[in-house]
Amino acid sequence: MAAIERYGVANDMVTVLHPASVGIPCLESDVCDLATELAYNHHITTANFSNIKIGVEGAIALGKAIGPGSRSVVQFLKLSGCSMTSEAIEGLVKYACGNRRLEILDVSNNSVRDEGALHLAKFVEATQSIRILEAADCKIGPHGASALAGCISTHRRLNTLNLANNKLREAGTTALMKGLAENSSISVLDLSGNSINCEGGVAIAETLRKNKSIESLNLRNNFISESIPQVALALSQRGVPARVVDLSRNRVTSAICRSMSQVLEGQSFNIACLAVEGNPIGDDGLVALFHALRGTNVQFLDLSDTTLTAASGVVLADLIRACPIINSLQLDNNALGDSAMVEISKAFRESHSMAALNVENTAFGHEGCMALARAFEAQKHLRSVNVAVNHKLEPADVLALLAALSSLRTVERIDLSDLRIPDSEDILRSLIAVFAMNEYLEQILLHHNPIASGFPDSGVMHRTFALQLADGASLKSFLSVAGGGDTQMTILNQTNSMNASTATSKHSGSTAAVNRSGAVNTTVGGGNNATKNGHVSTASLFRPAWGTVVPMEHKTSVVNTHRDELDDTAEDGRVPPLVPHPLSLHHPLYPGYARGRFTSAQSIGTMSNTVPYTVENARGHPMPLNLSADMSAQLKYPLTRPLKASPYNLATLELNVGGLLITEDQLKRKFKELDIDGNGFLDRAEFRAAYLSYQSYGVAVTERELDAWMRQLDVGHGAKLYFDEFSVLMLKLAQR
Repeated sequence: MAAIERYGVANDMVTVLHPASVGIPCLESDVCDLATELAYNHHITTANFSNIKIGVEGAIALGKAIGPGSRSVVQFLKLSGCSMTSEAIEGLVKYACGNRRLEILDVSNNSVRDEGALHLAKFVEATQSIRILEAADCKIGPHGASALAGCISTHRRLNTLNLANNKLREAGTTALMKGLAENSSISVLDLSGNSINCEGGVAIAETLRKNKSIESLNLRNNFISESIPQVALALSQRGVPARVVDLSRNRVTSAICRSMSQVLEGQSFNIACLAVEGNPIGDDGLVALFHALRGTNVQFLDLSDTTLTAASGVVLADLIRACPIINSLQLDNNALGDSAMVEISKAFRESHSMAALNVENTAFGHEGCMALARAFEAQKHLRSVNVAVNHKLEPADVLALLAALSSLRTVERIDLSDLRIPDSEDILRSLIAVFAMNEYLEQILLHHNPIASGFPDSGVMHRTFALQLADGASLKSFLSVAGGGDTQMTILNQTNSMNASTATSKHSGSTAAVNRSGAVNTTVGGGNNATKNGHVSTASLFRPAWGTVVPMEHKTSVVNTHRDELDDTAEDGRVPPLVPHPLSLHHPLYPGYARGRFTSAQSIGTMSNTVPYTVENARGHPMPLNLSADMSAQLKYPLTRPLKASPYNLATLELNVGGLLITEDQLKRKFKELDIDGNGFLDRAEFRAAYLSYQSYGVAVTERELDAWMRQLDVGHGAKLYFDEFSVLMLKLAQR
């Protein structure tokens, strides 16, 4: 058996080589064998050798495998944690120079040092195809930074440069900034953990005035506190808004915040994501920060562990009101208390944009919890909430929070860890109700709670486990927790004509039992219920009833080849495009998703407009396996296209030659995209724009056809086209 087959590349459909994921030990001799076969492979675009010890011999073999004389098509080479020395880097570069296909190179967590950085600089300069260079934690000093500065000054394709946790200090930073001042392509720059002092911060500010391309800047864990006002001023004067700026743990005090507020007076300080976590700004510093941010377009604000107290409650509430599109606020590890939480909850309830709130370990109790529950009930856009480690909460308070969350439909992540939640049947039913009413919620974090001690995945309640717990329970018993005994549940019955009929049933008069085979035995005293042979699918409980019914344990993802521009869709249609919408909380520009903070020195980096040719994020920072409906559930590891016994599945339907929308999930995503005003139907203007746009699918249309279709599809709705009619239209187009 060939080495490449032994390590998981069994056929031409596999485009990722990742020996460590196979479970077979991989030695340097094996790396040499793999490299030899890789040189003649026409399908593998990602070669991931991370955490495999590679010496000079293995590095030379890899260099020859991807060198200009080989037939390899590798575009992503990951060598992080391979114990490579500067000599190994030299061997790799010597034979790989001249490569015109490699776009992502990751040599993080190796002993590259300044000598190796000199060779890397030569490689980047000679390889103009490189878009992303990851060299975090490589012990690179000022001399190496100076060499890299020389190559990036003339490079026109390099988009992301990660030099986190090196030893640049003042001299290296100053040298690097000289090269960046002449660069016009880098949009993501990570200099976190480089012991940069105020002089280095001044050099960064001067470069920001000249460089208009940098969108994401990570300066976390440095010592630039005194120069932060100058950096902020440079960001406001450059004329181009920054997307992400991380100033966490830079010893920023209230005095520096006041100085920054004064410097920015009259300036346009527009930053989409701002993190100042771990800085002792205090209540006075928050007031100054409020004056700097009010009226701006900040969307993500991290104020975690900033020594805020109850006195900051009113200011935080005013900040939510003063920032019109803020949607994520991180306040964990601050002693806010009940009074501050009441004020924050009032503003949160009034906001039309807030979607994520992190109040972990903020010392609030019953009063704050009740205010927060009322705010959750009124906030219909809530997607992520973290109330962990608030020990003053009682079981009754937790029940109130769960009742509020179960009244929503958009929640995707909940963290209730370390709340001392007892093993109570009422709380268990409330947890199931939250799953039942929020279709995109895959798990609830319950670490360090007695109720989670018996869970299969200790500390985490998964949706599949919630289904099992519902075995034998009546539908009324846990769904009534969400909306009371008079709750009405609408179930749409999917028909061949796609005209779904709505059936409403009163939970107060129905009983059901969820069994492990995936059906609900329903007995109803009256009313019209969407059932099939006496059963209704569990999809009616845990996702829209018109959704594709797939066993919850069947989560195999299908990844397109690296040139595909179609969505990466799982078998159940729940996995979204590779890069979510820029306004999504789970777009890479929002690295604080989930716990709401930059969890590592590398997590600030973003892909910007560069999409790696595998599902794996090139920066390599850890991401949870179950994120949400806005991001692939398998982002942490590159995936391969599995072999299917039958070609007739959702993936093959979506990959049709004409590119038409065929599957139901495709149709729903497109309908939501076209429904600009979000009223649940397409008016004539929206329908016209949607219909005419399908010329790109090879379907020529005219105004006459448009009128005819509108009359034919508008079934007594008064010029309103609902999802069912839209689906009929698209399926008929697919038949033409």
